[in-house]
Amino acid sequence: MQMQEISQHIQLKPLLKPQLSMRIVGTAPLICSRKPDLIDNPDPGSKEDIAMFHKAYYLIPNLNEHKIYGFPATGVKKSMVEACRLVGNHKMTVVRPSVFVEADNLQGYLRLLHPNGGELEPTMFRDTTRNARGQIVTQIGAMFEEWQIDFLVSYWDKTISSKAVTVLLQHAGELIGLGMNRKGKGLFAYGTFRIAEAGELA
Repeated sequence: MQMQEISQHIQLKPLLKPQLSMRIVGTAPLICSRKPDLIDNPDPGSKEDIAMFHKAYYLIPNLNEHKIYGFPATGVKKSMVEACRLVGNHKMTVVRPSVFVEADNLQGYLRLLHPNGGELEPTMFRDTTRNARGQIVTQIGAMFEEWQIDFLVSYWDKTISSKAVTVLLQHAGELIGLGMNRKGKGLFAYGTFRIAEAGELA
């Protein structure tokens, strides 16, 4: 019996995800540590000290000499996912594949801004910790005293609502934070933030 070949054309519809426009404003300094190398207590101001500081912040490539600082979009999402354990009725296994913090560029960064439109310039943050061998070492970060981030959050509205996304971001800001020594680690309270009110979005 001869088999007859059947040609079938399948038309796929584009996946539509609702988006929320968000602005978060820091309520505590944000400490970036892009390459958290641990070093043996260098002298403050030494070449090694300064080199570690310049490795700590995230830079968004641009065509002029002005530095544009950024923060990983994945860091904001991770904070929201971690907040699931503090918010009832939201499971990490549902939120993780359902919420997407959209980066501004191919590097995956969100642009850091000054809340008042001023110059954004980090200062050096030094902290001591212990390495895997139990030795006391220095970790250096880049600290932004005042900061804000504007970004879009895409989400699957079949698995999570816009209200739930907003609540998760609120709890992430108040209880988890972003960056090095963030509040969610339990020892410090850096990197906390709030969601900007409607009057602040102009």
